Amino acid sequence: MAAYAPVQGSRPASVSPRVKFSRSVVPEGGRLTIRIRAPRQLGGERLHWRISGQGVRGNDFSGSGVKGTVRLDRRGGGQLQLQPQADYRQEGRETARFELSADRGSSNTLARGRFAITDRGRLKIMPMGDSITFGFAAEAQSGSRGPLRNQLSARSYQANFVGAFGSSLRHWGRCGWLIAGERDPITGEAYAALRQGSEQRRPFRNGINQDVGRAISRTYFSGKGSDRNVLLLMIGTNDFLNQVVARRYGAVTSGDRGNDARGEQQNKLAASNRARLEGLLRQINRSARGDNLELDVVVDQFRAIGSRLSDGIHPSAAGYNAMASTWLKGIEASVLA
Repeated sequence: MAAYAPVQGSRPASVSPRVKFSRSVVPEGGRLTIRIRAPRQLGGERLHWRISGQGVRGNDFSGSGVKGTVRLDRRGGGQLQLQPQADYRQEGRETARFELSADRGSSNTLARGRFAITDRGRLKIMPMGDSITFGFAAEAQSGSRGPLRNQLSARSYQANFVGAFGSSLRHWGRCGWLIAGERDPITGEAYAALRQGSEQRRPFRNGINQDVGRAISRTYFSGKGSDRNVLLLMIGTNDFLNQVVARRYGAVTSGDRGNDARGEQQNKLAASNRARLEGLLRQINRSARGDNLELDVVVDQFRAIGSRLSDGIHPSAAGYNAMASTWLKGIEASVLA
């Protein structure tokens, strides 16, 4: 508990207010109450306050910003509620200066005090999908996860990678997996595949949708208001490779017969997999709401990777680096804005 701050400024001591902080150290996302006690002569007056300090910016405090006014009651009392925003950066302990004045300038300071702000907010990032999420063909750098971690660290973001697989850079990447099985659990739509392949590669054996209940849960994500949960979803490549189409289109005449890239009725193939992806997103959102989680699903990587492929399917190291940069832009734009 901070002590009353000594009065400073040009006003006589008899009419000078005092300020008292509910705590001397407040974590990001926490609340700070500032109580003002002034002689009755100042009752009813509107005083101006401002917060400054190294790294303190206008959007660092929710609602009120870093400056404003407070009206004293008839007895000379007043109160402010401030809440430092969680900005997800590792900045250490910052000292903020609070000043109270009779006007908008700082030349007539009636009272002042200091409090500290400590880091608290953290990003929980789950890369989810198929072998591209796993990082196939660039395992040494963990696909896009290693470069993304480095880029986040360079900007001082606090981030944990979560998921059932991997070590320090955990993930939910399943090599060879599709979006869903033969029947969409949300829409009931039935699907077929032109490329059934061998016994070891039956396309409908595994769909990432069957993992959603386990993955999108408090086991991996955070329910704290100061944390943000991010799902980086990269799925659907194997659905195209296996020529998955809705059965109502007719499995024989749809897709790319012979997988020769000539594109017979590719619009039906694209429509089928878009519908499957939309069904997966609805399933993810249902699981997030059921666990009372805020979840952000961000960015399409098609343009970012371009022709930077190692085998015509998986990105090269340069392609994974480009993916990481695109993930970061999406996180900053839609999650941290």
